[in-house]
Amino acid sequence: MSDFDIYFTQVQQMTTGSTTCRVLITFNVTGPKTGIDLVQVYAVQAGTQPAGLGNVVDSVDLTITESQYPSTITLLAGTAFKLALCPRTLDNGTLSDKVEGEYWETFCVYQAFTTYASDNPATPLITVQQPIPATLNHANQITIGWQSNDYTDGQVLWGPLTNPQQTVSSFNAGDSGNVPDYTGTYTTDIPSNLAGQLMEFTVQVRNTFQDAKLWFPSHVLVRSAQNYTSLRKFLEASNVAPSTGIKQYFIGTTSLRALMSRGPIF
Repeated sequence: MSDFDIYFTQVQQMTTGSTTCRVLITFNVTGPKTGIDLVQVYAVQAGTQPAGLGNVVDSVDLTITESQYPSTITLLAGTAFKLALCPRTLDNGTLSDKVEGEYWETFCVYQAFTTYASDNPATPLITVQQPIPATLNHANQITIGWQSNDYTDGQVLWGPLTNPQQTVSSFNAGDSGNVPDYTGTYTTDIPSNLAGQLMEFTVQVRNTFQDAKLWFPSHVLVRSAQNYTSLRKFLEASNVAPSTGIKQYFIGTTSLRALMSRGPIF
């Protein structure tokens, strides 16, 4: 266990735009900070596997007296991200691979965040849960949610960038004890041939009592999870001990690749 603690306190989108937006992150670092010098901020498109981190989008120097820190970054609008805060140590001005004797990525903390491209209150605000790869228990999946106002019904349209509206699913506004519920969720299985690819999801709503022809759409880009390439990790994610063996799961398939991408069989 480390002597310090690091955690997100707020993530807020500050601007809107058709391509990029500004996002404010505030975070706390509490406890003794003698073993760390700065915090790197990463923004990885959701669904990237493994959890590997890409380019640093910001670097925040720490002080002995302060505990709360801000970071303002630029992200793609209408995109699902996995944000990461990673404490780092400097060794003679060079970033060390270790923090308190352990590999630095061990100390990273993560939070999902979806940016939006419109501030029109009639358009749905879309959130994205972390996409998950296929296991023996479930297929490769993406779950999105939305929140809007004063709609009667809507549609979820999604697909790869080459055909972003190939699948359409309709929904109606919920009703909780005669109180309209303008939130919803949608989960879909991703075919194995689209694993790891960028998907576009559109949620559009309308009020048929006002104008049945007028739709208010929002778009979000989500990278579907890459399926496991490690049999050990695949079995662990499926809650199957490697020592148990996997022959019993080869039902209707002839290859490991097919087994590790189809789910579920439990």
